[in-house]
Amino acid sequence: MPRVGAQGHSVQTILALVAAGFGAAVMADSYRVLHREGVTPRRFAGTVTTLHLVWRAGDVSPLLAHFLAALDGHKPQRAGDTQS
Repeated sequence: MPRVGAQGHSVQTILALVAAGFGAAVMADSYRVLHREGVTPRRFAGTVTTLHLVWRAGDVSPLLAHFLAALDGHKPQRAGDTQS
């Protein structure tokens, strides 16, 4: 079960928290255009609405790598990978 260390109510706050290393967030495709420095977006495959998981750029957390692997359906890769 994930621990909630901080919550944001605005998109900018959520992106700032992600960039600061407080975790990841699932966001609508429309927020991808914000190009927040330090945040990497990745599309969720197989969704009707395009969603992106965002995380701190360069994050090498094993938990993030395993989460990304579960989303992609293959073995873990480096979490800092900037594929989108």
